[in-house]
Amino acid sequence: PRRWPPLVDRVIDRVSSTTGLHELTQLKDDVAAAEAAHEEAVQRRSGALAAHDAAVQGRASTQSELAVLLQRRDTWDAADVARFTALTSMEHGMRGGLEESLAARTSAELGADAAQRDFIKAVQRRYHGELLWQEKYRALSLYSTWALIGVNSVIFLGSSVLRTRTERERMDAMSAAVSDLAAAAARAE
Repeated sequence: PRRWPPLVDRVIDRVSSTTGLHELTQLKDDVAAAEAAHEEAVQRRSGALAAHDAAVQGRASTQSELAVLLQRRDTWDAADVARFTALTSMEHGMRGGLEESLAARTSAELGADAAQRDFIKAVQRRYHGELLWQEKYRALSLYSTWALIGVNSVIFLGSSVLRTRTERERMDAMSAAVSDLAAAAARAE
């Protein structure tokens, strides 16, 4: 951003603080940060849900394969025994992964809910801040309007008084000049 000379920068900073622009900008930035955090939490939650669903689906397919193998247990050959052992080992390992993915899913859901609440609170703070400053601006506008009406009235009355005084002085000067002319005309006769 372009930087102004220090004095102008201080004046702009003071005006921005006085008019509430700093506060409103901060509230806007808070909303943007809360929105970004919420979107990130929602993406984490989506990833955790997908990972958990994949873990559940993987375990279900493994259990399904195990069930099919167990149904024909009497006809197993060496490959079926090896496959059963591998599937049992995989299913046992998936149990821990499923618990971890469930914990990650729960944590991500709680995080997304908390981020949503924070986002809503930030939006409410911004809304209330803007309403507060709007009321301050409205009051300032009202008082400024009445002050300008008062100043204009004083200027109007003052100019009327000055104009009347000037007219009176001019009329007095004209009356004096007419009197002088009348007196001179009377002496000239």
